[in-house]
Amino acid sequence: MSHNIENVSSTKRKIAISIDAKEVNNSINSTIREYGKNLNINGFRKGKVPASVIEKRFNEEVYNYATENLINTTINKILDEAKIRPVSRVQFENQDEAKKLARDTNFEFTCTFEVLPEIELPKDFSEYSVNVESAEATQEEIETACKMASVHDFIMTLSDGYKTSVGSLGDNLSAGEKQRIGLARAFLSGSKLILLDEPTSNVDSINEGIILKALKEQKNNRSIILVSHRESTMSIADRIYSIKDGKIKECD
Repeated sequence: MSHNIENVSSTKRKIAISIDAKEVNNSINSTIREYGKNLNINGFRKGKVPASVIEKRFNEEVYNYATENLINTTINKILDEAKIRPVSRVQFENQDEAKKLARDTNFEFTCTFEVLPEIELPKDFSEYSVNVESAEATQEEIETACKMASVHDFIMTLSDGYKTSVGSLGDNLSAGEKQRIGLARAFLSGSKLILLDEPTSNVDSINEGIILKALKEQKNNRSIILVSHRESTMSIADRIYSIKDGKIKECD
């Protein structure tokens, strides 16, 4: 995979991405394996349907998901490595010419998005302070929120613990660390409604389990809306809705 990041202006970025055919094939094959895990088709044992049958019979669903998943994964990886934080929706060029993955073929696309202008802040400024969400929070409450978000252990490895400066824009933190600190701030706030967009996208399965357990415990005290492509994340929801072809449908 190769890419080029262009600074269109002080607040706009453009990324041109090219993914080689081998990676495209891997994405398609991975999607087929995932799709077939619990698939029931007459004449085959559950989860034992040949990949060729799945690809032929469910071609549109498989290729649509593989395309979306590869695009999202690639963009998130690039943004994480470049430490870029979009503040707008990512827009794709030539959206009217919707493209899908094709075997043995390179896949290319270009996207644009808005970012905050770079601002120099004092060296001792810590943008990601958890207690900004509650001026009256005690240290114990802050640490409890961080434990719920599975970020307490990481903070304790830092040179100054909870007093550590993380850079003007959190430059010293990974995307996953920023994400978990954001969750801790949400837990600490007294809001009765929490809206979370892909809250476990940048964490491993162990930390995902810890976060989901905390969210499950919180849902009795406040309303939580989750947006996620991960079935494991959605497993704690009381109601699940899917969006397809511009229509919303409640899942069984």
